[in-house]
Amino acid sequence: IMGVSGTLECLSKNKRDLLLKKYNIRKMTYIPSVFGENLLKFDKEKNFFLEENLKIFHSRIKSEIDRNSKDRAVLVFFSDSSEIKRFVSEFRGEKFDEISSLDDDLLEFKIKFSTFPGKVTLIGKEMGRGTDFTCNDKLVNSNGGVHVIQTFYSGDIAEEIQIKGRTARMGNQGSYSLVLCKESLNDIYKNKLKNTNPKDYLSCM
Repeated sequence: IMGVSGTLECLSKNKRDLLLKKYNIRKMTYIPSVFGENLLKFDKEKNFFLEENLKIFHSRIKSEIDRNSKDRAVLVFFSDSSEIKRFVSEFRGEKFDEISSLDDDLLEFKIKFSTFPGKVTLIGKEMGRGTDFTCNDKLVNSNGGVHVIQTFYSGDIAEEIQIKGRTARMGNQGSYSLVLCKESLNDIYKNKLKNTNPKDYLSCM
């Protein structure tokens, strides 16, 4: 069995054990990208937001879209289709494209045009792994590339890495924002967040 993964280095012990015991994969080789250094831009101080409630959370997502959509393309990843609907209902009249299901009849078309200048696409998280959002538009790439906004917490770091990997592909530039809602987090995380500086959130979990 042979395969390629961009998240091999961050596999959990359980996943490594699964590869070994179920598939008898005993050898792993790490090879740097042929495209050189990854050009993804993510500043934890400037591009990470933890908002108190749903209304502020949605407003922050919208402001991140507005801030990054001029002459660029924006991909916004949500935990599921119901979260996409809640967001869209807050901003009726705004022009968003949506990819909430792998069974979408227009899936190939929507993926192809999602990286055009000014495009804003709302996407379910299942599309964050393995989907190739290729950007060949010179205007987008010259203005910083595709911008990705993740709107939910990934318990699995591999999932977050994969979502970040939908931009800055094949040597191009790209950027990423993480916007979370304190109100919507699981109770387990709420207790940890009470006395935590939001800027330390990523490292405290």
